[in-house]
Formats: sequence, C-alpha cells, structure tokens
Amino acid sequence: MHSALQQIGLFLLYCAHEHIPITREKITYEVDTSYRNINRVLKKLADINVIQINRSIIKITDFQTLQQIVETED
Repeated sequence: MHSALQQIGLFLLYCAHEHIPITREKITYEVDTSYRNINRVLKKLADINVIQINRSIIKITDFQTLQQIVETED
C-alpha cells in the first residue's frame, strides 16, 4: 500500500505527463485520502520547492526530486 505522499506524488507526475491541469479538487477525487491529508502533503512538497501552488493550480517545479520521493517513500 502506498503512503499518501506516494499516491499524491504519482498522481501529480501522471497529470504532468498527460498535460492535465492539477488542482486540489482533482487530487481529492483521484487519491484515497482526506482533504486535510492532501493539504498537509501539498504543503510539505511546496515547502521543499517540489511544487508551486498558484491559486488553485499546482505546478511541479522539481520533477526529479518528486520522482525520487515517490520511489523511496515508505
């Protein structure tokens, strides 16, 4: 079973690869975790400069680090 961080990270990478705009709402519908947990993970990723959140749109700023997080998070 993947952690919330892995699930969200995988979804962010998928959306970026498919050129799908990423929003909190999309994550909520696709990832099996609470809205509160999603916000916690997004804040963590933003704090380490892996993503940038502008209004409702989320942009990945460091694909390599996000990929490493997804692969190594337990």
